[in-house]
Amino acid sequence: MCGPGDRRDAPTSARLSAAGATLPLVRMHAASRPADDITAEPHRWTVEADTYDDALAEVRGGVPDGWVLLDVCVDCG
Repeated sequence: MCGPGDRRDAPTSARLSAAGATLPLVRMHAASRPADDITAEPHRWTVEADTYDDALAEVRGGVPDGWVLLDVCVDCG
């Protein structure tokens, strides 16, 4: 589990890649619902990416127009 502020920074990633290590995926679980329907069941999904920023961009891209992002939970490793 990642703590607040934990990120995969470029220098660390570059060092691990140079050493032949496999980088762990960042997995994010997200939920969203229509903005105008607070009683709607949330749509939940999971994304996996090589970096925190890529995973967050994918989560944000998965929220349709007119919907709100309810929560994001991050798993690393």
